[in-house]
Amino acid sequence: MRTKEPKTARLAPSAGTVFADGIGMELVRNSNGTLGFLISDGHAPRIVDQFTQGKVTHTTPQVHPSVRESLALPSGLAKFGSTRQLFDEVVALISRASGENQNVAVPLSFLVFASWVTENSPVPPFLWVVVPTTCTIAALKQTLGMLCRHAIVVNLLSASWLSALPMSLQPTLIAEIDSPSRRLLNTLRASQTHGVHPTRAGQVLDPFCAKVIFSREPLEDPAAAGFPLEITMAPAGDFVQPLDSGHAAQVAEKFQNRFLAYRLEKFSKMAPPTFDLGRVSAPVRALAHTLAGAIVGDDDLQAQIVPYLRQLNADVHTCTEALFEATLVEVLIHRWNDREVGDTELAGDVNTIFCGRGESKQLSPEMIGWRLRRLGLRTTTISRGLKGLKLADVRPAIAKLALLHGLKAPENTSTHSEAHDPPPEPDIMSA
Repeated sequence: MRTKEPKTARLAPSAGTVFADGIGMELVRNSNGTLGFLISDGHAPRIVDQFTQGKVTHTTPQVHPSVRESLALPSGLAKFGSTRQLFDEVVALISRASGENQNVAVPLSFLVFASWVTENSPVPPFLWVVVPTTCTIAALKQTLGMLCRHAIVVNLLSASWLSALPMSLQPTLIAEIDSPSRRLLNTLRASQTHGVHPTRAGQVLDPFCAKVIFSREPLEDPAAAGFPLEITMAPAGDFVQPLDSGHAAQVAEKFQNRFLAYRLEKFSKMAPPTFDLGRVSAPVRALAHTLAGAIVGDDDLQAQIVPYLRQLNADVHTCTEALFEATLVEVLIHRWNDREVGDTELAGDVNTIFCGRGESKQLSPEMIGWRLRRLGLRTTTISRGLKGLKLADVRPAIAKLALLHGLKAPENTSTHSEAHDPPPEPDIMSA
């Protein structure tokens, strides 16, 4: 009689996670320089070489020695005080590194916190920092590298970064961009959602990660890069010297240990922010959830990100591509009670609005049909053999699009009453 062989757990490299049952496993650096996992499971925290949970044995990721040595990692846990106390200390560090640039210190501090809970967020934190030619950012990049979770600092980001960087680390990408190509912007946009991304090396990756991009130029179209929060540095009066390696290592270990404790305590307590942003687009609302949601237990502190998010919403609605879509949705809401509307009529309405707002771009009926399909609205044959929409079929979809663009659709979504339907035929049987 054959005996069953014991099943062995599947080996899986990991950069750390908080499991559904609340057990925390986080990548740390041992005193001898090797990598291990700190395990927090309700007992005294311990550091192990690997950790088995269910049928999976988690092992530390294999990364190039140069990457491993450059990573700022925790060595254990340290008390972080209150959320406000930790936040204020981070703001002070970033302010010093940016030349007392408060305009960037606050949103970058939000990003630091969000980098420690990225996988529990609807979208990863993403900031686009416009740097004037008179500014230097060496000290700022160094500081963010000391504070963020699994930070990888890149001097000049190429379009092939997804296949070149160790994405298995769940990194926070801190990088400079010279002239962003369409391909580079596409990869940044792809990294704003979970999913499989094929690379030229024949691998597939999940590109979802926190990012801070420094650029000399603002984005022409926020949608092209995945709707980052854009902030601009003010010219600094004095050169800010980066910390020497010894001092930097001490600061990094201190804050990495405190942020690890913050992550383990607050991860499961994250919730959507309580402040009212008003009518903003869906990408802005998702980023609000990510950045403010990482500030757990302090509603007043959460609200400090609101002015930056409202500015992002304004930028989204003035960028060309988003403007076209929002205007088209606005026209569809205006024609809510129509029975049907043709592509030619929609083009005329959109172009009239564009003209009134000083926009020189004009859309043809063919372009309207293409953009309707991009919005998930399929045109069909309507009266007189024209192409267009039968509004009764698409009102629920238009209502959802209105919400996504921060607009308001009529509350009555019934398709039974058509304000512009022809009057009913007389009932000859009752005459």
